[in-house]
Amino acid sequence: MNLHSYKLHKLSGTYSPIIDACVTLNTRRGLVSTLGVLTVDVVLLSALLIGLLRYSYKNPVGIWKLLYQQVTP
Repeated sequence: MNLHSYKLHKLSGTYSPIIDACVTLNTRRGLVSTLGVLTVDVVLLSALLIGLLRYSYKNPVGIWKLLYQQVTP
């Protein structure tokens, strides 16, 4: 699969002195790909949280102690 088969979206923006911030233009074009990325992120986050909860039920030590043990040498 090459790069040409992907739909890439170029975002452009401009400065608005009314709101004193940058404003993106033509946001409708990237809506489908943005929703796809958001959906994948929500699914992955849900799977991560379900896995952590299942681990915490099997091991009464707790999620926080497990995370602490991974960080400390």
